[in-house]
Amino acid sequence: MERKTYISLNSLEARLQSLIDLVESMKGRDRILEERLAYIEDDITKIRFELRRMREMMEELYQKTQQSVKEQRIKRRYENYTSQYLSLSDALSEKVVEKERELLGLSMTEEKILRLLLQDPSYGIEGATGIARMLGMAREHIARTMKKMVEKGLLIRDETKMPFTYRVPEEIKKKLLEKQ
Repeated sequence: MERKTYISLNSLEARLQSLIDLVESMKGRDRILEERLAYIEDDITKIRFELRRMREMMEELYQKTQQSVKEQRIKRRYENYTSQYLSLSDALSEKVVEKERELLGLSMTEEKILRLLLQDPSYGIEGATGIARMLGMAREHIARTMKKMVEKGLLIRDETKMPFTYRVPEEIKKKLLEKQ
């Protein structure tokens, strides 16, 4: 009987040792799985960052596209304006235009601004920036000139909105249209 207990103790010890080995190997696998999980979490964080960055880039691209569309519209208006303006100025001799400007006391820039606003009053809503783009001049120059024109009574400025909006008074419209 002693021998049976000895054998069963040995077999139990062997089974216990194999279970201990199995637990140890599972601990090793758990460590490996934890490391892999940490790498996966890092990768997910990187992917989220890249997605955020790509979203920002797409929004920026969308804004640039919208700006490009606006610039193309302005360019088309400018081309229409210049072709109509050139046909007008071709029809009138240079001396008539000079006398007209002298009668109203206008500079070349003031005349261009008035003609643009008479031809398409919607540019007055865009303010100095839109008019400057259309005329191909510096915004600051146009803004200063328009301020002087308001002081002279050649333009009316609505200061309740930003940017300021401008329109040509009826008396000035009549004078300019009479001269043509």
